[in-house]
Amino acid sequence: MIERERIEAIKRGVDLTALVKAKGVRLRKNGKSYFGLCPFHGDKNPSFSVNPLNNLWQCFGCGAGGDVIRFIELFDQVDFKEAVSRLSDNGFKSIKR
Repeated sequence: MIERERIEAIKRGVDLTALVKAKGVRLRKNGKSYFGLCPFHGDKNPSFSVNPLNNLWQCFGCGAGGDVIRFIELFDQVDFKEAVSRLSDNGFKSIKR
C-alpha cells in the first residue's frame, strides 16, 4: 500500500503545468489557467484546462479531469501504483505558489 503522505506530497509537489507540457500538450495561458487540446479525445477546440493554483486539470469536452496522478494514469495508460512510482522519480517537483 502506498503511504498517504507520499501521495499528498506528489499532488502538492509535482508541477502539473510543466508535466503536461513535457508530455507534448501545447498550452496557452488565459487568465490564471492554461488551455489546450485534450490529449484524451479528438479535440478540435481547446477544451483542456490546467489550473496551476490548485494543480488540477479538467477537460470541458470529454469530462475527464483530476490531479497529476490521474493525468499520468490516463496519459501513460498505467494503474495508480505505477503512476505514483513514475511521478516519484520525475523532475517536475518545482511548484512556486
